[in-house]
Amino acid sequence: MTRDAAALSFVETGELDVERAAAWLARCRDVDDVRDVRDKARAIEIYQRARGASLAAQQDAAEIALRAERRLGELCVAVLTPGRKRSHDATVSLSDLGISKSQSSRWQKLAAIPESDFVAHVGRVRERGERLTTSGTITATSCAEHARAVALSQWNTPDDLARRMVELAELAPNACVLEPSAGTGAIVRAVREALRYAHVTAYELDPALLEDLREHAQVVHEGDFLAAPIPSRRYDASIQNSPYEGGLDGRFLERAMACAGVVVALLRTNALHGSDEREGQEGRYEQVWSKVSAGQWALTHLRYLRKRPQFESAAATQVGAKSDFVVVRLELAEDGFARRGTDVDWW
Repeated sequence: MTRDAAALSFVETGELDVERAAAWLARCRDVDDVRDVRDKARAIEIYQRARGASLAAQQDAAEIALRAERRLGELCVAVLTPGRKRSHDATVSLSDLGISKSQSSRWQKLAAIPESDFVAHVGRVRERGERLTTSGTITATSCAEHARAVALSQWNTPDDLARRMVELAELAPNACVLEPSAGTGAIVRAVREALRYAHVTAYELDPALLEDLREHAQVVHEGDFLAAPIPSRRYDASIQNSPYEGGLDGRFLERAMACAGVVVALLRTNALHGSDEREGQEGRYEQVWSKVSAGQWALTHLRYLRKRPQFESAAATQVGAKSDFVVVRLELAEDGFARRGTDVDWW
């Protein structure tokens, strides 16, 4: 079947078949063929809107065009992967494909949207009787992803910062390490890279992240670390980027101090001094810093970050922090522990 025939088999001015289009696009590996479908679907949508065709028909054409752009985004990622070449050994570029950088960027953003989120967005737009557009789809799903990230406190630690936090823990190669809010696993990976024989236990609320975590941590718990029982034996260390919405930073620190002998944590600077008291709850001083004042724990290291972190969000994009951050190292004061000052520096 020729390219035009393949495209027009499910893109017709009289009848559009979204289901067949989706199946065909999922199989197609040729950029030109997919772009041909996208261009025809967009043209049909414009024509139908101009002649006053039903909204459902316009939305069918728009959905096919969006699905074609999602597929183009996937193909852009595939062909632009370093080392990927054409048969004549010339490196593939966007100009070879007739795709601009702005098109590639938009289409890759569409491709990054999970299918379930894309389908849910299309359904909502159809129900509201609105137009389906590329920019609207990217914006709506990004906002939903952002809201989900906030709800789960998914501000994932940059890799370089995770490595420095592991170094600050000063652990033996076979240490038992706790990561109570593992996210996408930057700290877990940094532990395994630095400590070859380390045993890592991770907690994570988001079930979508568990499979990747299991590749690096020996034990992965799906659920809330704050609801987990205190272990009978302390971990050597807890290394964490503590959630902070709703005063969670103090609660996570307090719980980690009950579970490990050393705690290295990334915190907003206001966690050092803000009370953050909630009704029926103690503030951060009572939860954490009073134990340092009483000599039960030592604040051995305090590292101010000179620049605010660029967190990896759940949508695999970087999000600049809106607060100043520090890394603290807390150590349990055992019998005979000689109290010493805090080593303060800037990273």
